[in-house]
Amino acid sequence: MANTAPNTRGLTPGGTSLSGDGTHSPRVTVSLPAAAKAELDEHAKEAGMGTAKYVRKILLDHLTSNE
Repeated sequence: MANTAPNTRGLTPGGTSLSGDGTHSPRVTVSLPAAAKAELDEHAKEAGMGTAKYVRKILLDHLTSNE
């Protein structure tokens, strides 16, 4: 019998799927100069959210505004 369980190795449980279909959301990694990261962290803090959530909001806002 084939294993039909999803592959969850290396995945951290607990987050809600951002894809909307219950699957794990894809990840994107970027490298920034230290000063840019510090500025990004400060903007996120001022907006009352974590850096990852803030970056996600900026990117999604940008993508939807260019449709």
